[in-house]
Amino acid sequence: MRGACAIAMPLALALALMASLPAMAGTLEACRAAQPEVGNVAQCVQTARKAAQAELASAESTRRTALRARIAANKSMDRGAAMAFDRTVRAHQLYRQAECDLSRRLARNTPDADLAEAACEADLSRERIGALRDAAQPATPAAAPAAPN
Repeated sequence: MRGACAIAMPLALALALMASLPAMAGTLEACRAAQPEVGNVAQCVQTARKAAQAELASAESTRRTALRARIAANKSMDRGAAMAFDRTVRAHQLYRQAECDLSRRLARNTPDADLAEAACEADLSRERIGALRDAAQPATPAAAPAAPN
């Protein structure tokens, strides 16, 4: 039990640290900084990947629900918008898969090959989550320029 607590506390710290870092800072780097032991780095990266995937699924679902509600409320809105959103979800999945395959292949024959792929998935998922949240915010019109005197 004591060993589990010794791992759980640093993992919680690593996840909190990663949540505060920009997506481009990198899951792998954040886990290495928070978890100096190799086994703990791998566990940290996998935990971050799973958390990011779950959060991405939730963000996509929230965006899809909001979009459908907007379509229902605005009869003049194109009904194909929901299908277009679903295509963006699939396109991002394919993009993430290809980019992370590249990361794994570039790290080939290194101890980080599998970690590079999992960290890439976490990073790109968090990036997509941010984009979905930004898209959900209503656009604010730019302030009109001041009238010349």
